Amino acid sequence: MPDSGPGPALGDALRRFRPSRVLVYGDTILDDYLFGHADRLSPEKPVPVVMYERRDLYLGGAGNVVRNLQALGCEPILVTVVGEGDAGNECRAQLAAAGLPLDGLVEADGWSTPRKLRVHAGQHALVRIDFERPRPADRQVDKALEDALARLSPGCQGAIVSDYRKGAVTAAGVDRLKQALGDAPVIVDPKGMQAAVYRAADYLLPNESELADLLGGEWDDPGAERLLEHLDLAAIVLTRSERGVRLYRGGAPTDIPARARQVFDVTGAGDTFAAAFAAFLLSGEDVEMAARLANAAAGIKVRKVGTATVSREEILEEVERGSAAQGKRVDVGTAAAAADERHRRGETVVFTNGCFDLLHAGHIKYLEASRALGDCLIVGLNTDASVARLKGPDRPILDESERSEILSALGCVDYVVLFDEDTPLSLIEAIRPDVLTKGADYTREEVVGGDLVESYGGTVARIDLVAGKSTTGIIERITESRED
Repeated sequence: MPDSGPGPALGDALRRFRPSRVLVYGDTILDDYLFGHADRLSPEKPVPVVMYERRDLYLGGAGNVVRNLQALGCEPILVTVVGEGDAGNECRAQLAAAGLPLDGLVEADGWSTPRKLRVHAGQHALVRIDFERPRPADRQVDKALEDALARLSPGCQGAIVSDYRKGAVTAAGVDRLKQALGDAPVIVDPKGMQAAVYRAADYLLPNESELADLLGGEWDDPGAERLLEHLDLAAIVLTRSERGVRLYRGGAPTDIPARARQVFDVTGAGDTFAAAFAAFLLSGEDVEMAARLANAAAGIKVRKVGTATVSREEILEEVERGSAAQGKRVDVGTAAAAADERHRRGETVVFTNGCFDLLHAGHIKYLEASRALGDCLIVGLNTDASVARLKGPDRPILDESERSEILSALGCVDYVVLFDEDTPLSLIEAIRPDVLTKGADYTREEVVGGDLVESYGGTVARIDLVAGKSTTGIIERITESRED
């Protein structure tokens, strides 16, 4: 399924989304942002002088995964370690203010929750200061985490392990989590260098440097495939920044292009990706659809400054705006699946077909009239080869790619499907539209597929044409003007 094709399918997945209860196990960090403006350098040292404007505090790390899950409509439960002092107290307060349960928080005496202080002047990050020290090994804390995982996992549809290498995530913890969840998936966003820690996982979501760490050097496709087999994973979903996502699940890897048009701040983009991937996978989407939706969510996040969340409404706007025209061009399988989904929702699917060479006002009126007969219009478009067979060797004037792009830009058209046969009968058989339209210059008996559509209760509609509007007429006028 190419990324240019599933725009409408992505929208359909967002509309059928079912929220899940998701356990999040990992390291929580306090993200501390100081915002100001800088318009001069210090006379003491050649560094910017930042005039303070505001301070924002956010749950980071596993806490940011929880925030993103909640923004998507899910019910997250956090199992993590919190320390003493202001940072730990702020994390507790933010969880409570968000209405999230606190019974998965394990106290670590004598240790402070990590805090990352970032100083921004406008949209530009100037410096990051980390306040943290390694948490001492403490079997009592580890056991309390494992007990919390066993106690809180029942009733969850799945789990995310958010490992920031602060000590919360252990192999024993991941094993205990998987035992408690049974067949429900465990999705890991890894930071550790020991792949064996994640041996109980079902899905691994590394970036390129994280995959290289897990492989003990540089990463490559054979290495990813060996890791997939070694850990017995359902899939590795590799995030590659501006190069998009590469999906390993056995066989040839699948590449999904990046969606971000501008990048302001990549902080927390991996958390957003993990939360969205889990939310949509647990909603019933397959791994590729979940990865595409997570890719769209991460593309939105990097256009925001700070540890930000992304909602389903934002993702829907993104996929419908960013690929509205491009995403309408689909293959027959995608069109048939979209028609099935529309039928399940009780919507009326309309189908028409044609060459649509040199699109003109008559075509527009015809397509708008067809769309008015239902909730979804699927247009079967003749390929260049089939147009040449129908119209002669000098046609089409515009090739199939350009014709499909023009049709896809029309608001009345929902999907465009190319077909190479002389008639669209096989396409109609696959889509099974409720309404089949054709120009009124055709008799009812001449409408290909009419008998089929009527046999299962559908209707055939003949649409009046606009007088004097035709591609042949346009070509003749152009030819005459050249001769003059």
